[in-house]
Amino acid sequence: MSRRDRRPDDEVCNTVDALFTAVTGHNNKLLDDCERRLLKLRNEARPSAGASGYLADIINRARAGGWEPAAHVLYDFVRGQKHRSARPHGAGR
Repeated sequence: MSRRDRRPDDEVCNTVDALFTAVTGHNNKLLDDCERRLLKLRNEARPSAGASGYLADIINRARAGGWEPAAHVLYDFVRGQKHRSARPHGAGR
């Protein structure tokens, strides 16, 4: 399985779910916790560098007061990940 086709693990999924809760609830404390968790995961190369950067941008957008746009972007990101996970291995190539 290529790195591109790799599925996120449970810890990554749980952290992204918590991030969604933080962003939609405008919860700075949970946002900080999610950022710490994502930094730890990034140091373990989970998720990919691209996804890590994207999630960091969402956190920064929320911190700057753009909670609603951050929530929409995160929702689209999660939806895209779920769609990718639902595809049979090798589909869409």
